[in-house]
Amino acid sequence: MTRVQRTYILFLYYFGSILILLSDTRALKAIFPLIAAIGVGGLFQTPLICLQAAMPIKDMATSTGAMVLIRTIGGTVGISVGQAIWSSELRKRINKIANFTTDTSAAALAQGVRGLRDIQPPEVRQQVLHAYTKSIATIWIVDTPLIFVGFILGTYHTFLCPIPTYNFNF
Repeated sequence: MTRVQRTYILFLYYFGSILILLSDTRALKAIFPLIAAIGVGGLFQTPLICLQAAMPIKDMATSTGAMVLIRTIGGTVGISVGQAIWSSELRKRINKIANFTTDTSAAALAQGVRGLRDIQPPEVRQQVLHAYTKSIATIWIVDTPLIFVGFILGTYHTFLCPIPTYNFNF
């Protein structure tokens, strides 16, 4: 098993298990982000090293810059998709809460986080907080299969795109 596969497994484990963070166990809340950090960290450096090893010296800067650009665009798209999932799920859940009305536009829902503690009565506040947390959990439910697809593609990357070997005689 390659390093990329091991880090994907850690990353998958974190994303799959983040859903049980709705419990009040502080140890789990501290350990799961550590597992994610190890998984994500391995997925950042290893592909860059592989890319640089596969490129001729003259193309090193261009290929590294292209990889950084693709990662930045991927992060931007990921944040946008996460916001769209969160706001659409939250809108549906907020509209189901009786005796609670608010602006359900995406911007208003995101800005309204600070006022959550001021919602009265406490029963309604608990329902609204539950709607927020379940909507955030939906992002992980969507992301986990996508990470699994990345794991599968990472497993077969050597068959799809073999890395050339160079013979350096010094």
